[in-house]
Parts: sequence; structure tokens; C-alpha cells
Amino acid sequence: MTQVAFSYGKFCIPTKGHEAVMARLEEFDARMRFVTHTGPADKVIHLERAFGGLFIVSPKSIFDILADIHLKGYSDVIFVHGMDRRELYKSLLKYNGKAYYNFDCLCSAPVPRKENDISSTELRQFAKERDKESFKQGVATKIAENKEWLEELWEYTIRNYDVEPVESN
Repeated sequence: MTQVAFSYGKFCIPTKGHEAVMARLEEFDARMRFVTHTGPADKVIHLERAFGGLFIVSPKSIFDILADIHLKGYSDVIFVHGMDRRELYKSLLKYNGKAYYNFDCLCSAPVPRKENDISSTELRQFAKERDKESFKQGVATKIAENKEWLEELWEYTIRNYDVEPVESN
């Protein structure tokens, strides 16, 4: 029996919620962190600053990634994810043994959303409103605590996510 835990997502702007997912993933001996290829290419720099370690940028779907994990000989797979990915997990489970992967155990390790977690969508809105203080409250801790990294992430968000300032009346 070989086990691996993995995460998968866009991770466009590293948030405290993503931080909780990465912390949960660290509890497993074997782990992989996949990030979709969508979005700006330099987003991985911010992810590695926020969470350390290696992120695998993949143009593949999560189903293709599971097929690759299966081909590498893993029998037990744990999908570590936020609560917003529960339906995705159900889809993964539905195809276990029927398509390109067949695991003895395809498990889910959801990380509950905390009341004060701020999503990447909300962070983009703060950038649009030029509310840097609220933006800072939602980004991953290591970035929030480093003025240079925070400034780079702020500029990156404004530059890459088309967040023109909101017109004031």
C-alpha cells in the first residue's frame, strides 16, 4: 500500500484559507501540490513564498492528474481541499475504478473554512477598491508579514486580474 496526499487548485492569490489547506497537506508523508496552469505564470512565485516547497504547474485536469498518480503506483490517495471542493471530490469518487484510475482508497480530507477567511475573489475586490488593509488581512501570513512581498502581490493582483479602480461619485 502506497499513500499520497494531494491538493489541486488555481490558487490565484495565496489566502489564509489556502494556508490551512497547505498545513493539512503537510500532515502526510507523501504529498503533491498541483496548481492549474490558468492565470498568470508568475503566480507560483507567490505560492512558494507563502507556503514554501514545490508546486507542480499542470495543464491537465484533476482526472488526468489522478490517472498519472495511479500510473505511479499509488494505491491510496487523499484529496486535501477546501469545503468549496466537496462536489469535485464526489465527481472524482464516482469515476474511481471506472476510467483511468482505480485506487483502493480515494479519500477526502476537507479543511473547514474559518469564519474570517477571505477568498481570492474577495481579495481581487479589495484590490479593485484599493483597500490594501483589507487585502492584507486575507493574504497568507508569510506574505502579509513581509512588506516587499505584500507590495509585489498587491501590484501583481492589480496588474493581472484587471482590477481597475472603482469610480467614486
